[in-house]
Amino acid sequence: MGYVERGNTAIMVDYIKELADVDVFEIVPVVAYPADYDECTAYVTEEINENRRPAYKDDIANLVDYETIFIGGPIWWGRPPMLFRTFFEQHPELDGKTIIPFGTHGGSGVGSYATLIKEYYPNATVLESLGISGISIRNASSKTMVENWLKRLGVDKQSTAIQNVRTNAVNKGVSYSLNGMRSTGQRGIQIRNGNKYINR
Repeated sequence: MGYVERGNTAIMVDYIKELADVDVFEIVPVVAYPADYDECTAYVTEEINENRRPAYKDDIANLVDYETIFIGGPIWWGRPPMLFRTFFEQHPELDGKTIIPFGTHGGSGVGSYATLIKEYYPNATVLESLGISGISIRNASSKTMVENWLKRLGVDKQSTAIQNVRTNAVNKGVSYSLNGMRSTGQRGIQIRNGNKYINR
């Protein structure tokens, strides 16, 4: 979820979509950011200096149904767009959720991103953030970086499949494969009573 900049951030979102089981909601500003770099930086500087709250199109009504939420977008001078403040102020229900920040940047890293989230949501669990330089986001190594990050957090597809099996495996003595299907005794890693076993 987040303001998906055409290009760098959109590519990072694509990696996350491919490697994790997520729904995507894009925060789109009513007034688009200028495409020209110099015009965009001047516009963003004005937003920051004037402490603006840019409006965004549409909205998401069911955030309360999610326990873990990725929030990402471009990072300018070590901070997310002011648009994020608008979104945060419209969604107090994110307090108490697990939030995973991410974004692309021009060299500043994620900066104060996690700090801003904690400012708005003091009861949220903010997990390790990931920022990737825009000039390297298209490299295969960046996709690997995203994959390793998701695995560390335990939110990649394989990890969440295991968690889902642990949650749903209530029948004692029944084994399940990693994709959550009831096992018929085939070889491989399986789940029984919430624990992993290897059938050889």
